[in-house]
Amino acid sequence: MIILRAASPAASDGPRLRATEEPQMNKALATDHAVALPTPAGAPEAGGALALIQMRNVEALVAAQRAALDGNRTLLEEIGEIAKETAEKSLKAVQDLAAETDPKANVGKRFGLLKTALQDGIGNANRIAEVSARASAETATILQNRAFAALDETRAMLERLIDALPTTSNGGRR
Repeated sequence: MIILRAASPAASDGPRLRATEEPQMNKALATDHAVALPTPAGAPEAGGALALIQMRNVEALVAAQRAALDGNRTLLEEIGEIAKETAEKSLKAVQDLAAETDPKANVGKRFGLLKTALQDGIGNANRIAEVSARASAETATILQNRAFAALDETRAMLERLIDALPTTSNGGRR
């Protein structure tokens, strides 16, 4: 039998219920806050299975973190490339404007450069958004796949536990 006992009010930092293997079940049942549950035959295996599920969850979190870091690295590299391209274009634009002596042509060049800068800015924002979306999608896929796998694993573990419970005379489980 597994005994669930309510924790004492002084033990506020610990769990509210404590499960223990209790050889003196009658003594435990005599208290106000104890409930006896039958120990299913598969309970020890279930504890190990649950630990393995949690270990795989942690491994998936580590993989997702690694993917997020790789995605951020790629994103920063893309931003650095964009900054370099922008600096080079800006320097060329300043040189072109300084070389133009005709005021009317200078105004025309300024507005042409402004339109080009706006187009480049929108294009660069799209590049950054695409890189970010790819990185986020990879991270989300890792977490989503693990969540679905953990649900399947937990269901299978619980079904094995239920199968290990003794049946009652009417075919139900205890």
